[in-house]
Amino acid sequence: MILKIFLGLIVGCFSFFLLGEDAGSLQGENIVDLPHAARSIHSYPALFPWWIIFLICFFCFMLLLVFWGYKKFWKKREVPIVPKDLPLEVRQKISSLEPTEIFSRKDQINFFYELSFNFRYYIELKAGLKATDLTFKELRPLLRERLKNSGDKSLEFLKFFEKAEYIKFADKEATKEEARKDKENVLEFLSFLDELVKSEEEIEKKKDEKKGGTGYAY
Repeated sequence: MILKIFLGLIVGCFSFFLLGEDAGSLQGENIVDLPHAARSIHSYPALFPWWIIFLICFFCFMLLLVFWGYKKFWKKREVPIVPKDLPLEVRQKISSLEPTEIFSRKDQINFFYELSFNFRYYIELKAGLKATDLTFKELRPLLRERLKNSGDKSLEFLKFFEKAEYIKFADKEATKEEARKDKENVLEFLSFLDELVKSEEEIEKKKDEKKGGTGYAY
């Protein structure tokens, strides 16, 4: 590509040079006696510095060459994107939550908003429920159904979400000690979800193995 561009520039400069030579040979002629096509050539000066055109073209070629070399050899390679461990990131966000020193009403709302939202997001990632898009009323029956074989855990989940709703949207308040305790409970809920999903995957895997081993031998 670069070679084609350079050859084009050389041909263009050479054509301009020939044009200048032709114009010089016509300087002695009467412009009225010249053909119409040659009158424009006669108007060009014979001694125009065509070497300047050549230098400009050469300079442009060098710029193109440098740009091509940069793109091919010196440009930094793109760093491959490593898939993120979203559940781990959510867990870390929850672990980093701490109630502020004063823990005003606004601080309480912000704390329980972050805590409940990240808990919902974890449920969405692990349990397959669109928990972040649902209201508490919509989430309640789905969560009960999803955790129907988990004893009282679904009730504990729902109690936390209900408490968070009252703190965020009603006049219920919470102390710093309650906030820390609720955070620890949520972290335990996350571990419970991990174990639940892991056991479900193992059960499904065993079912698939049984299905694959029921073939007939010939």
